[in-house]
Amino acid sequence: MLANVREQLQTLNNVQFLEGEWQRFVESFLDKPSDSITDKTRKIHDDYIHDFVFDNGRIQNIYLLDKKNLARNKVQVIKQFKQKGTQANRYDVTILVNGLPLVQIELKKRGVAIREAFNQVHRYSKESFNTEHSLYIAFFT
Repeated sequence: MLANVREQLQTLNNVQFLEGEWQRFVESFLDKPSDSITDKTRKIHDDYIHDFVFDNGRIQNIYLLDKKNLARNKVQVIKQFKQKGTQANRYDVTILVNGLPLVQIELKKRGVAIREAFNQVHRYSKESFNTEHSLYIAFFT
């Protein structure tokens, strides 16, 4: 997933990250280990532009989303994405925007209480959403 995010953000921002630059961007902004769920959510809503200093000293705004021209954002849909944290989980449908997993949809058969889907996503938030480089944001707990 991280490789896809890199490709999508490079396209959106018309930039190429060197390997070291990309690692620094991920660790210092995109997937900072100290970020809480609230911090990750704030990044999408409010702090979606990051002033990044490239190795050559050049500074450029790196956008996670283009909120002014929505058509520039790339939407992808993936199914049955597997992620391992404390437990292995498989997400039914995930919608990515610029490679970032912003929507996770849990499908249930007819007759299964919708509460089961909420419980499952809640379990995911504890078991694998916040693993290293997961990039998932839990919108409810």
